Amino acid sequence: VVEPQLKARQEEREELISKLAELKKGMPESSSKDQPGHEVLAKLEAKIEELDEIIGNFKKTLEANPTIASVVEPQLKARQVERAELVAQLSEFQSEEDDAKAKSTVEVVIDDKRVAEIQSNIKRTSEELSSLTLKLTDAARGLAENRTKLEAVQSDFSLRESNLMELQGSFETELIESDGRLRLVSKHRDGEGNGSLVPSFPNEMPLNYERNYYTLGLEALLAYYGLDHDAVKVSEDDKRLVITSREGEELVNAPMTEKQFVEVNWFSRWSAQIPEVVALRDARKLYGDKRSKEYVDLCPKIIRGFISRIKDVDAPSDDYKLIQLLSEIGVSDEHVDVAKKLLAAASGELPVADAPSFDELRALTVAIEYYFLPVTLESAYNPMCGMKDVLDFDRYMMQRTSDLSNLDEMLSKIRNDFIPQIKSVLKENPEHPEALAKMKEVNIALATNEGERVKVLEELELLNSFFTKFNNAIVFIGPEEKTFQDLAPTPFDSADVPKVSVHGNLVKTLTSGLYLKRLPEWLDHLVTLSFCIVLAFISVYSGPKASLVQIGGLLIQVSYVLLAFFVFSETHVLWPVVTPTCAGLSTSFVGLGVMLVIEQKAKGRLKGMFGSYVSQDLVDQMVESGEEPSLGGEETKITAFFSDVQAFSSFSELLTPTGLVDLMNEYLTAMTNILQEERGTLDKYIGDAIVAMYGAPIPMDDHAYQSVRTALLMQARQLELREKWSHEAEKWGACYELVSMMQTRIGCNTGTATVGNMGALDRFNYTMMGDMVNLAARCESGAKAYGAYIMITEETKDAAVPTKDDIAYRYLDKIVVKGRSQPVAMYEPTGFKNDLTQETQDCLDCFQQGIDKYLLQDWKGALKMFEKAKDLEPNKPGISPGVKDNPSMILIDRCHVMKDNPPGDDWDGVYVMTSK
Repeated sequence: VVEPQLKARQEEREELISKLAELKKGMPESSSKDQPGHEVLAKLEAKIEELDEIIGNFKKTLEANPTIASVVEPQLKARQVERAELVAQLSEFQSEEDDAKAKSTVEVVIDDKRVAEIQSNIKRTSEELSSLTLKLTDAARGLAENRTKLEAVQSDFSLRESNLMELQGSFETELIESDGRLRLVSKHRDGEGNGSLVPSFPNEMPLNYERNYYTLGLEALLAYYGLDHDAVKVSEDDKRLVITSREGEELVNAPMTEKQFVEVNWFSRWSAQIPEVVALRDARKLYGDKRSKEYVDLCPKIIRGFISRIKDVDAPSDDYKLIQLLSEIGVSDEHVDVAKKLLAAASGELPVADAPSFDELRALTVAIEYYFLPVTLESAYNPMCGMKDVLDFDRYMMQRTSDLSNLDEMLSKIRNDFIPQIKSVLKENPEHPEALAKMKEVNIALATNEGERVKVLEELELLNSFFTKFNNAIVFIGPEEKTFQDLAPTPFDSADVPKVSVHGNLVKTLTSGLYLKRLPEWLDHLVTLSFCIVLAFISVYSGPKASLVQIGGLLIQVSYVLLAFFVFSETHVLWPVVTPTCAGLSTSFVGLGVMLVIEQKAKGRLKGMFGSYVSQDLVDQMVESGEEPSLGGEETKITAFFSDVQAFSSFSELLTPTGLVDLMNEYLTAMTNILQEERGTLDKYIGDAIVAMYGAPIPMDDHAYQSVRTALLMQARQLELREKWSHEAEKWGACYELVSMMQTRIGCNTGTATVGNMGALDRFNYTMMGDMVNLAARCESGAKAYGAYIMITEETKDAAVPTKDDIAYRYLDKIVVKGRSQPVAMYEPTGFKNDLTQETQDCLDCFQQGIDKYLLQDWKGALKMFEKAKDLEPNKPGISPGVKDNPSMILIDRCHVMKDNPPGDDWDGVYVMTSK
């Protein structure tokens, strides 16, 4: 690009010189050299000489530095234009001289304005040429420096490439024996002779080595003290291992187990739980499970935790101030942007779906970790770090050391080269614009590099503090990858940790002198025997407060274990723990087995004594409580249940005693089974009658519903029994017809009663007492007066419906039973709604309409509806076995009486019963 331009300028120069020579010829010899024309020519000649010198320098510089052409090309083009203008001016001046000569005029007329203009152009061109010279000098110097650096980098790269090839084994090696040692060497290229040792270690070892072999921990300790194996002595009885210094000072005196082992004491967990690291692991799991909201909510805690590890930096509680702090620390804009998005997602300003990935979060934490030492390296017991940390910090150290060297070199050039050169230009021309601009740029560069140097020195201080941790230390390097299977649990770590920790704890054991101590074997046996005796007594103890004593036995075991650990932590004495506690537990289990057998026998006796008289639930409750039955009761809300066989006196009269017993046993067994299946408590049998309760002794929320359900199930079961007995004519003989028509009436009432053990001091029964119990008995007996077989009070019905509304009820009457003054509404459960026939449902509808008219004293309308209901009744006289009447028939008779004897306008619908 430049060379053609230079050639063109040289041609123009030759042309200019030629024209200048002609101009001189045209000048009159008699003209004075002091005239303006001669002065202009002199200045032009000087300018041409200056241009010749600059062009020559240009040419030399370009020949030495071809790459500068791209820098100076614009300046050369500008000079080309200016030179062309100068040539044009000279041509014009020459033309004017030729015209004057043609007119034979010897007078030289000089245009002063034109001369001043040419002089101004010459001055401006001179200034620009000076500026161009300065730039060319800077560019040449920079190119020379870069070339020197390039040569150094190429040399270093070649050396590293060679070392890498050696470390990768990309050259041929061989094992040779030399001077009693086996050496790993590289072969020469020609394959002859012996090469040098390979740079990787170990690269040689002795062929013969007779010595004692110690563990890595002890070998490392000897290397630390600068001792050889002669410093290690074993006592004559092989019970002590001693290490002495060269001065005879005893450094280690360790007890040996089985004449060859030094037991390792353990000082702490392998690694501490670092909150932000744990949170980072949780974040990775949450991100992998696509639980994005929980993932982003955890990110501020992680970022704040890592920032708080930086020395002299307090992480602000305001999430958005974290962004500013990250920038101030020096974290790159890319990572700051990741933090900004994560915090925005956590605050809801950014959709969680747009939050950065976990890999970006991890890269952010790695960027922050650069500004503080690994936390695990500060551990009091197990200072450690990953090999990656060592390599990273080494890389950082090399980079920053190189950066510091480059900064020092640059600062030196700015102070010693650039500034003096610019000052020299300014000395000649203090108003030189290019030099002033250059000085400003140089001052800015100086301040920037000095600030960067301070920052690099701070980072180097941090990096140096990392490597200072390794000063005067024994360093163990071991794998933690599961592939190598070099992992195992420790007394403090349930999870597997690297086994290299064993060597570290051995060194700590030997240097601290905190060796494990064991008690005599006979003392172990004594403690074990004592434990067994004490716990055996406690486990079979059944006296007062036996449960507290047995709990005390458990506390004794726990306290012993805690005491053993406490003693070990304070004295490093190993108390027997496993054998005594396991033996004690075994003894306790044996004792518990014995007690279990004894208790089962007691339960069997108690059940045998009371099972025939009280409910099974009560017996179980008495057995579980371990309390003897005693007199007394408590008020509780229950549902009382009474059932009785219709016309039982006829059965007693006609059946033989044996037949009566068989009939009652079969009947009562079937009914009692239903009662117990529905969680009822059998109170007693009174002949054919069954007395039971719901809600005691075991509390029940649905006792009312269960009593009504039991009544319906008993009636259904009696239908099955009658069907069965109808095919057993031979068994019942003359009573066959009576047995096949057996009916049972049931009454229930809900309320508060006194429930408990009642009777004499030496003979009592678990039963119920109270007015509500008497009312339940009246329900059972009063059902006969309404032709019903189940009758319950309004309280029972209202308590049962909220539990489950699957039973149909019909209102019978509001009556005052004998012995009471308050009226009670009575209902008949007619069956489960899903089992009702359409005829029965119609009967209930007609009956309810009749009741409504009955209460309004519309006797005629009531009779009409009751007549319809009578034909639809599920129990019809002459059709249903044992049925003589039904509720519709009873109410028809009642309406006839009321019609003939109206009760009056103040009648409240209450009917007073005169019999039980």
